[in-house]
Amino acid sequence: MTNLPELLKAKRQQLGLTQAQMAAGVLSASFYSKVENGISDINTMDLIQILRIHRIDAGAFINQIKTPNLNLPESDYSKLFEKIYVAMYSNHPSKIKRIRRQMDQIKTHDKHLKVYKLMADLDLAMMNHQLKHFPNRKKVILRKALFSDPNLSLKSLQIFANTMWIYDFEELAFLVNAVLRQYQKHQQKNIHYQISIAAIMINFVEICYHQNEFQMAKRPLECIDNLEPIPDLFLMKLYGLYFELKMGFKKETKLFNPKTVIEVFNRTGLNLLNDNKK
Repeated sequence: MTNLPELLKAKRQQLGLTQAQMAAGVLSASFYSKVENGISDINTMDLIQILRIHRIDAGAFINQIKTPNLNLPESDYSKLFEKIYVAMYSNHPSKIKRIRRQMDQIKTHDKHLKVYKLMADLDLAMMNHQLKHFPNRKKVILRKALFSDPNLSLKSLQIFANTMWIYDFEELAFLVNAVLRQYQKHQQKNIHYQISIAAIMINFVEICYHQNEFQMAKRPLECIDNLEPIPDLFLMKLYGLYFELKMGFKKETKLFNPKTVIEVFNRTGLNLLNDNKK
């Protein structure tokens, strides 16, 4: 259980508000009371909205939240997660289906395997353009898997990179900014950490592109540009370059344009880019 109920109560009392006033119409007074008493959970979007209404620094507040750490095990089946990650970015739904079947054959009640299964289901829903039909109860489990690790470990970042499509845009923008602040504060040099950061930034940039929120993509694109200039990050940097050209942040030339970038991707065997908006 987190310390969120105590934090909310302390902040409300500091502001001299009743529970109904603190809920501010975002939640009913009775439901908010259950949140403060640790009976019910509040979703991230509602929490952020309440904090903003009362002019509470959302970043500073959320950084105070302590949760039981979800230590994802390095067991044999955790390697399946890496396979899902690769299959998704290689755009191979058939591989994900095969991995998903392998997971079903593992006899365990471990909650972490459940998270991996849901991630595979989410990736398949996204590839098949069925995200709107992805069950809310599964989204809740995936969100909890992310927020159970306030320190944003490598595994949590990988989970976030693979599940960004379950969040509303405003909520997603807040979370990406939180990841950016954390990364800029610690400047991790671990290559796997940087790859996960790059994946999160690229996914968010692509979402910004389809939402016509080009200005929101600037900081993530700058983050990608500033990552280590090493071969492991080449494709992510190339992906970032594609969107810089598409959004007009870099000037196109005859030899330097989105189509030439797509051609490079196609020649690597990766079908990651589509020159048309969805």
